[in-house]
Amino acid sequence: MNNRKPTGYTDKDNKPIFEGDIIHDLHYVGKGKRNHYYEVVFKDNKPGMVKIHDRNNFTDFESFTFSSEAIIGNKFENPDLLK
Repeated sequence: MNNRKPTGYTDKDNKPIFEGDIIHDLHYVGKGKRNHYYEVVFKDNKPGMVKIHDRNNFTDFESFTFSSEAIIGNKFENPDLLK
């Protein structure tokens, strides 16, 4: 297993979040649902997430409530989740 940096945060199921984890976030928007997938990264020593399909869009963890975000794997054991 890779030595992954802990973020100090937990997901909606109270599982610790580490660098390289893949997060699924299900947002309810209007009358529908939107799925978002993120990779956990550090930028300037701050933990945050980038959308899998928009790697330039970093959002630090302070912007998330972690009420709907769940870890579904990590990029080391599940590289197919980055596609």
